[in-house]
Amino acid sequence: MADTSAVEADRRARNAFGCPTDTACDGCAGAWLASAVHLAASERALNKASWS
Repeated sequence: MADTSAVEADRRARNAFGCPTDTACDGCAGAWLASAVHLAASERALNKASWS
């Protein structure tokens, strides 16, 4: 998941200050959402394992 987020971040053009110059962020949003879902599932699995 981190690789996908890094690829999306690197793909975007940036100005001299490092700010993104394009406003389209569909891929970035999808990568962020996938990471959030993955982290939530991992947290649930770790909590379940700690009580078993």
